[in-house]
Amino acid sequence: MMIASVRGTVERIGIDHVVVQVGGFGIKVYVPASELPSVDVVGSQTMFFTTLVLREDSVDLYGFSSAEGKKLFETLINVNGVGPRLALSALSVMSPQEIATAILTSDSGVLARVPGIGKRIAGRIILDLQARVEQEWGIVATSAQQAYGDLVAALAALGYSSEEVQRVVAALGDISELNLEGQLRLALQKLAGDEML
Repeated sequence: MMIASVRGTVERIGIDHVVVQVGGFGIKVYVPASELPSVDVVGSQTMFFTTLVLREDSVDLYGFSSAEGKKLFETLINVNGVGPRLALSALSVMSPQEIATAILTSDSGVLARVPGIGKRIAGRIILDLQARVEQEWGIVATSAQQAYGDLVAALAALGYSSEEVQRVVAALGDISELNLEGQLRLALQKLAGDEML
């Protein structure tokens, strides 16, 4: 049995789930914490793209507001050591695009910030999924490289490690409207501030 999506009335909102009333049945759907605020209020209409996970001791339904969230969840749970709860935790603190970019750029530090994912599991996620994510999400990395490729190269030429460069570029947010000089000035200010902490 495959439940691809659920649409109905919000009956109850929990810490990590929503109960959706569908045709007289209350269906419990586990959702990322980041999506709970979008569920509005009890009695409102909602829709989730869903994945049914069958285990020896449980049958759970996981839901996402976007098809990308569902796809990335299904990709993550194929990694040895990453169960549905850990994949849900990752999608609670990062968007699908942020996770895909971290995998594509081999940024284990970003993935390791997710509760329950340490450096070892982050490395395994990158190793197991990089080729698959590149095929399915390559446009994410390509756009990031186009926007910040010159900045990354400039910082590397100044002697900063790839980990320092990735951290500062992620912390700067969207600076694509600035020219290289402006981007570099902001990055160096951020790096100098980090060194003083």
